[in-house]
Amino acid sequence: MEGQLSLRWPQQRRIRPYRLPFLGVVTSKLSGCRVTRFLSIVSFFFTLICWQAAAWAQETRAEPASGENSTQESSSDGLPQVSLSDIIGSPGSSVMIPLYYTPDPNTPLRSLTVEIDYVSNNLIFQKASPGTVTEQAGADVQTALTEGSPDEKNVVRSRLRLAFSLPEEQPPKGLPEGLLAYLLFRISTEAKPFAIRLNTSVISAEDIRNPSQEAKVNAQPGMIVVEIPDMMPEATCFFFSH
Repeated sequence: MEGQLSLRWPQQRRIRPYRLPFLGVVTSKLSGCRVTRFLSIVSFFFTLICWQAAAWAQETRAEPASGENSTQESSSDGLPQVSLSDIIGSPGSSVMIPLYYTPDPNTPLRSLTVEIDYVSNNLIFQKASPGTVTEQAGADVQTALTEGSPDEKNVVRSRLRLAFSLPEEQPPKGLPEGLLAYLLFRISTEAKPFAIRLNTSVISAEDIRNPSQEAKVNAQPGMIVVEIPDMMPEATCFFFSH
C-alpha cells in the first residue's frame, strides 16, 4: 500500500556448528560441560605424549655404570638375559615385580648378581621371594639394599642387589629358564601419579666350567607406574629414571 512503511527485521545469521571429528565433538557454542570434556580429552592425550617422550629420552640416555660388567637394554645377540616387568599400582598399595632369566644354551651359568637402581622417595622395597626356577634348582638367593642420601633436589636413589648361585661348585647344568624371584615394593600413600624406571644391570656372572669364567649377561629394565583410580591424568609428566 502506498504511503506505508515496510519494516523488516534484519535476517538472523545462522551459526554453523564447529566440528572436531578427531575428538568426537560437534557444537555451535562450547557449553560448560563440553568445555570440561574437551579439556579433559586434550589433557589425556597430552599426558600420553609426555610419558612417551620421557621414555624415548630415557632410552637414549640409559648407560651402564662405569666399572660394571653389564649390558643394559638387551639386544637379540644370543646372550643370557635377565628382565623385569612393568607394573601399575596405586598410592598405598604393594606391587610384586617378577624377575625373569633367559639362558643361553652355549653359556650355562652357575651364578649371577643383578643390581637394580631406582628413585626411592615414594617406593619402599620390602622383600624378595625365590621364584620357581631358584626353588627347583635349589639355588641360593641373597639380597642387599643400599639407600642413598637426598641430593640437592631431595631425590633419593636406592640400589637393590640380588645374588643367585647354584650350590655345586661344578654343576652339571646351569640356572634354568624362568622366574628367578618376586620383588615386593610398597608405594607411599603420598605418591602422586608418576612412572619410575627400575634400571637393571648384571654386575657379575660365572659359567659352570672349572675353573669358572666371567660371562656377559644382558639386562632389561622394568617400570612402576603409579595411577590414582577414577582420576583423569593431569597434564603434567612425572618420570623418575636417572
